[in-house]
Amino acid sequence: MGRKQFLKLGAAAGVGLALSHCSSLRTFRNSLRKMSGEFDVILRNGTIVDGTGEASFQGDVGIFDDEIGAIGNLSEATAATNYDCTGYHIVPGFVDLHSHSDYVIFQDRRAISKIYQGVTTEIVGQDGRSPAPFTDSLGRAMHSYMQSRFGKLPYWKTVAGYYDALEELGSTVNIKTMIGSGILRQGQAGYERRKLTSREMRTIRRLIDDALDQGACGLSSGLEYMPNAHSTTEELIEMCRNVRVYSTHMRNEDDRVLEAMIEAIRIASESDVRLNISHFKLQGQRNWNKADSAFHLIHRARGDGLNLTMDRYPYTAYHTALNSLFPIWAQKKGLNLSLARGRDGDVLRRQVEDKISGIGGYDRIRLGVVYSNRYKKYSGKSLAEIARSTGKPPYELMFDIASSGSASTVVFAMSEENLIRIFQDPFASVASDGSALNPGMKGNPHPRNYGTFSHFLRYFVLEKKIMPLEQAIRKCSALPASVAGITDRGQIQEGWKADIGVLDLKKIRSYASYDNPIRLSAGVEALLVNGRFTIRNGRFNGTYSGKPLRNVVV
Repeated sequence: MGRKQFLKLGAAAGVGLALSHCSSLRTFRNSLRKMSGEFDVILRNGTIVDGTGEASFQGDVGIFDDEIGAIGNLSEATAATNYDCTGYHIVPGFVDLHSHSDYVIFQDRRAISKIYQGVTTEIVGQDGRSPAPFTDSLGRAMHSYMQSRFGKLPYWKTVAGYYDALEELGSTVNIKTMIGSGILRQGQAGYERRKLTSREMRTIRRLIDDALDQGACGLSSGLEYMPNAHSTTEELIEMCRNVRVYSTHMRNEDDRVLEAMIEAIRIASESDVRLNISHFKLQGQRNWNKADSAFHLIHRARGDGLNLTMDRYPYTAYHTALNSLFPIWAQKKGLNLSLARGRDGDVLRRQVEDKISGIGGYDRIRLGVVYSNRYKKYSGKSLAEIARSTGKPPYELMFDIASSGSASTVVFAMSEENLIRIFQDPFASVASDGSALNPGMKGNPHPRNYGTFSHFLRYFVLEKKIMPLEQAIRKCSALPASVAGITDRGQIQEGWKADIGVLDLKKIRSYASYDNPIRLSAGVEALLVNGRFTIRNGRFNGTYSGKPLRNVVV
């Protein structure tokens, strides 16, 4: 198209009319560029799965700057960069709705374990532990503690400050945070088990409102962890008011899971917010038969008007701190020999061994990343194996590890039948509950850090065929984006941000396993974050185009 013809088209369109349909001058400029047929990037000849769940189709995707400018037949258009997608699927970049990359991203800004799965956006601040907002004293304490774990970090205490630090860092992925209700409580009462005062709740309310204004996307809780376990139902209802979504690691996920679901539904209903159940599961073999009752609660709540979603990773083992397998009262007292040998020792043993029995035995609990110097060499081994090797009874062994530095654990406690049923719910997102890990790390973390999305697509969708590909992609992109209140990512639509994956479905798979969990996934041929290639021809190219997502969620 010649310059005169292009200018004539622009005039015909009319500046006023164009602006009435565009949210910004940049979008208006891109509309004119679309008419010119000139793009920065064109992804050509791919099968487009747009994230909505609708049928896929053949076509091209044209990109201007960081936005999708056109979709369809662009054979007559030109671009500075053309990428042949013949035989590949063009999908929205995946949105990891439950991520723990809050601080580890500062250790390795490549987020290498995530981008090789097709992840372009991570929602952090989960399980009640967010990177902000903090009171002054807690901000200083958290900064000191996190620097001891992750190296030198900028200081911040607000969501805006956290986003500023991310902006300065520059990473491969976009990041948006929730507000942790556990952090809010800790800033007022530390680890004390008591009711918060009216004054403390007013302070928390101000922190929440400021964080929302700075781009936080909801409130999270981790009610099996200290100090969030001390939060009452009424306290959480007050915190949730005027928040878009309440995303909860419920108070219980095994023997009392139904009671915990009832509490979560009450909190969301009485505060008039959306509810997202984090990593929804029925753990422990004796609880697998509660699926019908759990889904009855879900369907009844939805029938009563509650917007209820959930997320889950595609594995039957979960990952948690070894200490969390002990009851809250024991964690608060401190896991030491005086507790084990004191008057509460027998009660503690019975409670722990009852929990282990519900899981299925000590052979179903593996050590992950071990912090106890005495037991580092046993990373990846089950407690039953270590007990046989050391000659220690399993309970004494478990207590000794917990009291001498502890470890993370991988616990095999869920059924695949229930997992498939959860994924087949139309409002269940795929989420890792993992972190963007450095490939050079030590230990045996859960394979979900490296394999969640690729394992879901390969095993559950392409091999077991539990749902069509289009629905599966929606669960990885548009659905989690909508839960987080992100309105311009997660779909391949004109005017939306160009976070896009190009997948080779013949190659897509996770190579991470429980025995060898630190292995990159395969099958992401290209990945664009905000319109720029981060992976090209299957290789990371050193581009850091991710952004903190500061948009205010309504």
